[in-house]
Amino acid sequence: MQTAPNSYRALDLLQNGRFQLAILDIKMFPIDGVALLSEIKNRSPSTQVIMITAYPTVDTRKECFRRGATSYLTKPLDIQQLKGVIRTALAA
Repeated sequence: MQTAPNSYRALDLLQNGRFQLAILDIKMFPIDGVALLSEIKNRSPSTQVIMITAYPTVDTRKECFRRGATSYLTKPLDIQQLKGVIRTALAA
């Protein structure tokens, strides 16, 4: 497992490695999570991406799924739900 303090570092990690799963927050800097989702799916279509947000809207949910998100979860996160989503994503 690796973590990135910002979206640029996440892209650097993706450039240098392969990932089965990414967990992104919609509110990221300097590139927001929705744009980062698109970039991840462009570079690594098989990477499963779970989006999380404290500011859910119908529009962002639709946009995330349109761009290839595996799941869309809201904060505060239910850890058991997150674990289940991770298990399902990794089994895909």
